[in-house]
Amino acid sequence: MRQGELKGLQWPSLDWLTRTVAVRHSYDDRGKTLVAPKNNRTRHIPLDIDVYTMLYRRKKDTGYVFRGSESRPFTNYRMHYAIRKLCKKAGFRTIGWHTLRHTFASHLACAECGTVQNLSHF
Repeated sequence: MRQGELKGLQWPSLDWLTRTVAVRHSYDDRGKTLVAPKNNRTRHIPLDIDVYTMLYRRKKDTGYVFRGSESRPFTNYRMHYAIRKLCKKAGFRTIGWHTLRHTFASHLACAECGTVQNLSHF
């Protein structure tokens, strides 16, 4: 998911029976509002069992899934700060959220064609 889509993710968008996320919104930091996702189309993403389990334990009926202060979505600054902190703690070079999106897509493509890659390039 894109950063804005993660920030705008709300609990009703999670389908617990099919283990999918419906990406319906993106959070716009400038306007502080929910907007349509890129391409203006809802898409459905399957949830990995570990992610599903973690989210299910925190399950709520309404509101944002990932919240910052005052139950509002995370800000751009807070997300960048968090990933920098995680990279430092893990001993990785600093990367951005978009890098994670592309890395996941690359690894997914390799898994489907039977190629395994090493994550040591981080």
